[in-house]
Amino acid sequence: MNLMARTKRLTYLVHRWTGVVGCVLIATLRYDDAIDEDRWTHARSLDAHRPLHRISVDGPLPGTLYVSGVTGQVVLDAPLSQQRWNYVGAWLHWLYMFKDGSVDPIWSWLVIGLSALCTVSALSGCVVGVWRWRFKGRYKTGARTPYREPWMRWHHVAGLLFGGVILTWIFSGLMSMNPLGIFSPKHIKPNLVAYYGGGSLPAGPLAQPSRVIQTLHQSGFLPVELHWRSLNAETYVLAYDRQAHIRLVRDDGQGGLAVSLSWPAAQALAAAGRLFSYPLIGNEVLRVDDAYYYRRHAEAMNGARQLGLPALRVDFADPGRTRVYIDLQTGAVVTSLDTSQRIGRWLFYFLHSWDTPGLLRTGPLRDLVIMVLSLGGLAVTLAGVRIGWRRVMRLYK
Repeated sequence: MNLMARTKRLTYLVHRWTGVVGCVLIATLRYDDAIDEDRWTHARSLDAHRPLHRISVDGPLPGTLYVSGVTGQVVLDAPLSQQRWNYVGAWLHWLYMFKDGSVDPIWSWLVIGLSALCTVSALSGCVVGVWRWRFKGRYKTGARTPYREPWMRWHHVAGLLFGGVILTWIFSGLMSMNPLGIFSPKHIKPNLVAYYGGGSLPAGPLAQPSRVIQTLHQSGFLPVELHWRSLNAETYVLAYDRQAHIRLVRDDGQGGLAVSLSWPAAQALAAAGRLFSYPLIGNEVLRVDDAYYYRRHAEAMNGARQLGLPALRVDFADPGRTRVYIDLQTGAVVTSLDTSQRIGRWLFYFLHSWDTPGLLRTGPLRDLVIMVLSLGGLAVTLAGVRIGWRRVMRLYK
């Protein structure tokens, strides 16, 4: 199917979608061009889909769709309202105005250098703030802070309250850049080819899509997407419905098909043994999230990751003490983390967004605390900018 046909089909799907939600919306799609990258597509997760076909959506909900040049699927939708917010969000936060390409060493070291400088600045501010605060006794003014001028007093007090949080956020931002590759895997990577086994061409009932669909219908599942995959050299079908629910379809060995919710842990564990030449030293089936395998809402950092439960956690005795997580719903190896990567998880993700499963389960309470701390950090920053600006102006008088 050529791209024009895909665009027409996509237009039809947009009309169908707007009808399903009960809205009277008319969306017109316009093919713009094929691009390798623009300001909204810096994410490394899109590298496998480049070049990207850019399609404008005109109507009550305007925006841009990005279609994979490899698979033809829509890999990113960027509503116009979201694009505008991103100018004061991710675009400004990551200094994307200086970035040229998904891999840009100059931009990377610019962010690393500024983050390191700001970390030192924040740390020195915390040290001076504590040093000048009178925990015992008071200054001649009767206050515990020596500063009499309002902006200085506010900066000192607010800095004591929120300076530690500012420091950890800046430092964790520095860690997000993986400076000097300190969190990169130090040893060999999992052998995914050996794990999946390559498999053979579908044979028997698995080679008949109509029969696979019929079997799923008989189980009460209405598929809209089928994937033929393999695990430990066994071919199977991964089926999705409209709500992205999953079913596995496997050959039952008796000329029929079997539908299941997930892989048996024992079979996934047998395949996992092929990931490394080192022995397994532990495994556990997860029914709930843990500190390294956890889900977040779609808008959050890492919110797009597909993480199903139950999952199999496997630990190996390799030099890096690698831990592997396998989604038993799909049979896919979702992530592998050696010791350095697990340390990076705490120094970046935890310090930056407080994303342990326990904290995430608090929902609005965690959000409220982070917003209050963010406003406190903004107050410290604005006071510092005001003081700095005033001192710079004095130099020109």
